[in-house]
Amino acid sequence: MKRRIIHPIYREYFVREHRRADYRHARAILRHRPDILLNEMSSAPDGNPDLPINRFSPEKKPLQWVRLEQRALARASKDFPYAKSDIKLWDNVMQLWREGHELFVFNIDGPKELRHEFFDVWNHCYPCATKNWVWWVHIFLRERYMANNTEWAIRRYWRSKKRPVVFIQFGGFHWRHVKFLLTHPTKKEIWKYYFGKFEREVTPDTISSKLRRISPVLWKHWRRVADL
Repeated sequence: MKRRIIHPIYREYFVREHRRADYRHARAILRHRPDILLNEMSSAPDGNPDLPINRFSPEKKPLQWVRLEQRALARASKDFPYAKSDIKLWDNVMQLWREGHELFVFNIDGPKELRHEFFDVWNHCYPCATKNWVWWVHIFLRERYMANNTEWAIRRYWRSKKRPVVFIQFGGFHWRHVKFLLTHPTKKEIWKYYFGKFEREVTPDTISSKLRRISPVLWKHWRRVADL
């Protein structure tokens, strides 16, 4: 059987991660009424981005699950005020469901252990961390999961549409790189894109063994998804 070609329409609204909420994306989701919502949240330990709520039709969604998510966001907003933006976003997602609109939601980032690896280190040495090849490994692995999970979500839940509307709910920095990965570049092109400026420190032949000594977590996910 001939493989069906899907051409998604991406809607990009990036939350400003400032000391206050940013409701532009929450309003935009009502305006564009997307078919798929991609969140910058941790996927399952095996990298699966699917959520239990996707198994239910709009009128039967387990909204108590969403309320738990909103409570967690309220707690996070004490340290990261922009998290309030996502509380409103979920309110509007539930409104679309009440109107009978089918909207699938996915957490497409890497697993929690990957997201949290070296978090305190990077958090306190940014932007100088961008000069560290290990930082770029961390970024690349997360974005490799994001790209893989984006394609998986679109192909699994395209709802017989040739052009499903996909709402991007993660940082513009990541989305620029994910768009590059979605073009299916060669291994050489990916290496140059992420690690070309670190040629004196690491090569495709040495990076895995170096990661194994530096971080078992990064090494584990490098072996799982890097494919370089």
